[in-house]
Amino acid sequence: GARLPVGLEGASPALLAALGAPVAAHPALAWSDARRRAPLRIARHWLLRFGVFGWLPTAVLFASYQMIAFGGWRGQWLLEGPRAWTETLVHWWIGTLVGLVLYAGFVRLLAEALAFGAAWIAPQRAPALRRAVEWAVALVYYAGIPALLAVRFLV
Repeated sequence: GARLPVGLEGASPALLAALGAPVAAHPALAWSDARRRAPLRIARHWLLRFGVFGWLPTAVLFASYQMIAFGGWRGQWLLEGPRAWTETLVHWWIGTLVGLVLYAGFVRLLAEALAFGAAWIAPQRAPALRRAVEWAVALVYYAGIPALLAVRFLV
């Protein structure tokens, strides 16, 4: 005759309220719901972050290497041939992608820790904070990479 402790895990607060379940503003529930509704979904897509945007730092770093080592962006092509030039480009691209993935992961780790901590302090403000965190992450990534590149060449 006793009730089993059955519940919906991961359900949104709106769904729980519609089902008549008691909606306790649990911080983890508020955090996950805010994360699910987060804006800038396209800015977080891996193909844009690493596939398209990843060519910007790769091009700058590869061109600077070619200028310094071979006197021009086609210097290696003329000296060693297209295969050596392409292999060097691929090596620079892979190295840059590794750096971008590590940078994006570190920024995301800090952002999620901030958002989760804030959801525990004020669960009702989790959606607003999530929007701010997502905009900050996009700004730190998409403006931070060119800024770090500029610092590398100017200092």
